[in-house]
Amino acid sequence: MRHRAALFAAVLVAGVACSTFEAAPEPVEAGAGQDASASDSAGAPSDAGATCPSGRGPAMVLVDIGPTKRFCVDSTEVTRAQYTAFLDDAPPIASQASICAWNKTFTSGINADFTNGPLPAVGIDWCDALAFCTWAGKRLCGSIADGGALPFGATADPGRSEWMVACSRNGNRKFSYGQNEVDGSCNVNGAPGPAAVGSYTACQGGYDGIFDMVGNVDEWENACDDLGDGGKLCANRGGSFRSTGICYFANSAPPSIQSGDWGFRCCADAR
Repeated sequence: MRHRAALFAAVLVAGVACSTFEAAPEPVEAGAGQDASASDSAGAPSDAGATCPSGRGPAMVLVDIGPTKRFCVDSTEVTRAQYTAFLDDAPPIASQASICAWNKTFTSGINADFTNGPLPAVGIDWCDALAFCTWAGKRLCGSIADGGALPFGATADPGRSEWMVACSRNGNRKFSYGQNEVDGSCNVNGAPGPAAVGSYTACQGGYDGIFDMVGNVDEWENACDDLGDGGKLCANRGGSFRSTGICYFANSAPPSIQSGDWGFRCCADAR
């Protein structure tokens, strides 16, 4: 039975090295107007003409991390309104990846109110998030190398994880907005519940135009480990309104788990 459950594991990984769906606005290029100091550099732009997909789900931001590495990430967590648009489109369950053959419905199994459209979608299991990103023409954030799956142990590595490099500005920040915590910047530390995406305007970064990568809701990542008995544990990132959100934080839980403080965002190839 699908239900909200306690985490099977929670680890702090050390730093290694839609009321109605609307088409997303034009993508935002990352880094515009940011201080390009040596201590917070994300690399020289590789292609000023690169753009991100637009359409379903949140608008996307271009993350450019060097001469050959760039990708796009959703500017916010997927909202309840956007997830409702996905459900209204009635995507076939049979279209899921084989890893999700167990998943029989995309609806939330917990009592989440989806009528408040600007709030992040919660009660979404890992396979639901994967299916939404596929439907939106994107992917669940994973490997920088090929956009595919990561092992759980690579989640804190900005050289391997799309989610991590986007949050930490290529490994240069502990919090998405900077190296040091600023009280009140993000929706964290026992707040009453999730807030409308992007409403904490200071909770921006690691690149301009990306919001709530720490706090608000934890975010599923395409990073799972096989338990050896057919089970898996998958990562979700950044902390929620209940916790202290930092870029290096990862929870580990079975992909079927749903929670009122877990959501997701998507990534995609730059064009």
